[in-house]
Amino acid sequence: TQPDGLDTAHLEYQIRLLAGVADVAVTGETVPVCYVETLPGQQERVVRQIATTAELLGFARPVTRPVAQGTLPRTPSGKIRRVGLSTWWAATREATA
Repeated sequence: TQPDGLDTAHLEYQIRLLAGVADVAVTGETVPVCYVETLPGQQERVVRQIATTAELLGFARPVTRPVAQGTLPRTPSGKIRRVGLSTWWAATREATA
């Protein structure tokens, strides 16, 4: 569970500060789900750093879904399209399986 007065926007902000992170969207109500675009060769390190960051902020251990930079679906204005991210994730995993 997340601590009182702290929301996923704060976790998302802190993840953006991590080296190797190109962009991130955090969703989820009880357990954070972090869709994170990583720079080449940074995926494993970023996943470990996200877990540590979430723990330091008092969040439950997050589900981290790393992808290559420029992969997450975007709106016409360039923002990550949050609606349907879980469906998008499942579809991309099926396509690569």
